[in-house]
Formats: sequence, structure tokens, C-alpha cells
Amino acid sequence: MDLQSLNSFAPSVHVERPGNFENCGFDLRNPLPHTLTYAGNAAFLLACAASTGVSAILTTRAAYEECAKNELLNRAGLGLALSLRPRIDFFLFHNFLAQETDFYQRRQACGRGEGCRVSASASLAESNVLLGNRVVIHEGVHIGANVSIGDDTTIWPGTVIGNDGFQFERLDGKLIKIAHVGGVSIGREVEIKSNCCIDRHIFRDDTRIGDHTKFDNLVYVGHCTKIGRACLVGAHAAITGSVVIGDEVWVGPNATISSVITVGGQAAVSLGSVVTRDVPPGQCVSGNFAIEHDRFLSYLRSIR
Repeated sequence: MDLQSLNSFAPSVHVERPGNFENCGFDLRNPLPHTLTYAGNAAFLLACAASTGVSAILTTRAAYEECAKNELLNRAGLGLALSLRPRIDFFLFHNFLAQETDFYQRRQACGRGEGCRVSASASLAESNVLLGNRVVIHEGVHIGANVSIGDDTTIWPGTVIGNDGFQFERLDGKLIKIAHVGGVSIGREVEIKSNCCIDRHIFRDDTRIGDHTKFDNLVYVGHCTKIGRACLVGAHAAITGSVVIGDEVWVGPNATISSVITVGGQAAVSLGSVVTRDVPPGQCVSGNFAIEHDRFLSYLRSIR
């Protein structure tokens, strides 16, 4: 899609440099190719420009002028558009693409592999639900559109997979709901216990749960999150939006992981921890706010 279409949607947006895009998104850790994103300040504008997956950026004139001579901003093929409110215009344009065009449309497909067992009281969307072989869906499960579930995975009663996530933007004293057009991809031999909730992606991508991962009851996974293989997630854990969790990670009961956090492979988040910054691979963190586990124990000893 031509960046000029953004100018047609919002006349106040000025296209400084033409460009094309095929996707929208804001997570620079692993963007889809040819992505349109937004940047509200100079530092993030340069970070966006440095990402090879980004082909077009909506930003402010002040940020653009501050970075205009930087070689990152002048790479071939990078489109730039200027706005007084790039974040709001980006999400309003995304809503327009989702609701008024076929930009995000997926091929309509449903399918079930061999040996699936789906309870009569489960609710599955009529389009784009793909079940692998020997998938078990228990009573009262709801599965929305754009969900795929791998072989030998079990979903226990009351779990909801593929609902919209919690994303709103403030505009003129009102809250604007942001469309969720993505999906959920669940791997092979996953087990998700009762009354869990996994939100679908905002954009064309999927919220992902890796092979062999296991959830206890009442786990929440926010939109755009990606969880690796063979992870264990304890009861009542809340993993919010755009979190990336590596392989073989332990997330303890009642732990909370804030949005846009990366937890490295084989790390451990102990029970009740509140994680607000990235966790290196192999590290165990504890506390509110979570710090390296041995430091947390030393602190506890110091106050007892």
C-alpha cells in the first residue's frame, strides 16, 4: 500500500517522502516485513529507521527535523509521513484499514485433523479455526477466528482463545477501541488448563504459544505476546501485551509481567513477582518490582 493513502485518510498528515508498506505494527524486536509504524520522538524515530523490517514511519515534524541528516533516516526505500499526533493517527488509520478495507483479510479456512475431540458445549468461530490431529477441546471453551492449534494439544474447560485484547486510545475525551485483526497460534503438545484467556494479535501477526508449553488455571496472555517452547506458567499469572518469553521459562503463580518485556530462555520468574524490565536468559527474579533472586533474598535477610 502506498503511504499516500495515509494522507488521503487524514489530510493533516503530510507525506515527506513516498514509500510503500504491507503491514502495520509497533514492536521493533521482530517486525513483519515492509511495516508501517509510528515514532513520537527522535530516539524512537532512529530506532524505527534502523529496523530493516520497517519501510514507512509516521512521526512528528520536530522529530524528523532533529534527525533529518542522520544516515539511518535517509536509507533507500524508507517512507516518511509527518503528523501532529502520530500515535493517534496511526491507530485510527489501522482501524480504518481493519473496518473499511480488505487490507487485513485472511483466507477463510477451517479444518480439523484426525482424532480431534471437541465438546458439544465448546464454541468455535465459523472461519479460520484450524485444529491439528488429536486436539482435545473441553466443555465451555470459546475459540475465536484466526486461531490454529497444533497436534496433541488439550484445552480445558472455560478457556477463551482469540478474543480482542485491551487496547484503547484517548481522543477528545473519549476512549477509542483499537481493532484486533490478528490471531493466536498454539503449538504441539500444549496443555492449557481451565479458565485461561489468550488474546489475539492487534495486527496481521499471531499471539504465539510454543510447542510443549503448559499453563495452569486462570492464566492471562495479552495480545501480541510470544511464548517459547516448553515453558511452565503457574496459576493466576498475568502476561501482558507484546511480551516475548524464550524457551523453557518458568513463570510462577500470581506473577505479573508488564508489557513490551523480554524474558530470556531458561529464566525463572518466581511466584508473585512483578516484572517491569527485561530478564536475561537463565536469571531468576523475585519481588515487587522483581530483581535478581539472590539480591532479593539478601534484602529480605537485611530487614528481618
